[in-house]
Amino acid sequence: MRALLPVHGTPEQVAVTIAQEQRGRVARRQLLQAGVAGSTISYLVKRGILHTVHAGVYIVGPALDVAWGRETDAVLAIGRGSLLSHAFATALWGFTPPPDPNDPVDVTVPGNRTGRRAGIRAHHSGTLDPRDMTIRLRLPVTSPARALLDFADDHSPRAIERALDEALGARIVSRTKVADLLARSGAGRRGTKLLAKLIATRRPSSRTANKPEERLRQMLLDAGLPVPECNYPLFGYEADYYWPEARVVLELDSYQWHSTRSAWVRDRRKDDVFRAHDLHVIRVIWEDVTQQPLALIACVVQALTERTRRSAA
Repeated sequence: MRALLPVHGTPEQVAVTIAQEQRGRVARRQLLQAGVAGSTISYLVKRGILHTVHAGVYIVGPALDVAWGRETDAVLAIGRGSLLSHAFATALWGFTPPPDPNDPVDVTVPGNRTGRRAGIRAHHSGTLDPRDMTIRLRLPVTSPARALLDFADDHSPRAIERALDEALGARIVSRTKVADLLARSGAGRRGTKLLAKLIATRRPSSRTANKPEERLRQMLLDAGLPVPECNYPLFGYEADYYWPEARVVLELDSYQWHSTRSAWVRDRRKDDVFRAHDLHVIRVIWEDVTQQPLALIACVVQALTERTRRSAA
């Protein structure tokens, strides 16, 4: 799983040192590479210092339940070059919930070598590119874009859409990177057409406002209001519109970006952070812009007036 530096000490110390970087796990091949004899490894297993979880993969010391331990076991078991993938990769990146604990762990290997182990679903791939391979939380894993493509092969359209929106909203992946991946590795994949369709309707990663945002901005300017900052980075988030002098934020919610529970949670957290920094947050929906523009403008004017007066006091 990693390039081993020279490890010194007793065989037990060698095992502990390697396992410290791997959630308490070590592979037989790593011990052999570090100079521990096969007979010694068998002796450590017999003494209970090494606990076998897969053939050639051991937990060092007490078999404690640690986060991503089962996934680490799987990557070590399949061997060099293997990557956590599919739903387990999207969960590791944080834009889908963790899979069911009873599900086999998905691991992808470049080329045709897959191997078979209980509790592991191994995939071989001839299209993996160095851009598709990375490390997260000390685990080899497919890139966010590749994880989405793999996820799209065996999940419902709704789950795929939710995962894509979560990844884009958290800026874990961009439309450009997904499009690039689809162009070079998406041929024949089950989820390719749906992913391509979805990213074509999502807001670009650039700082250019989309049409609803641009229309709202123009409406604010036509009403004679001060020019707001648009898509402004603020305390780890991005405010749709921001008036720095008045410390007022205006957020435009659309069904496309705010209809999922994960998006709702993200918006609530965003509002909490803004308010904790003494910002006044106004949330509007597209229907407010098209059906109640005067009421919307009045709300903004009131907020700007009150906050400006407060700042001057």
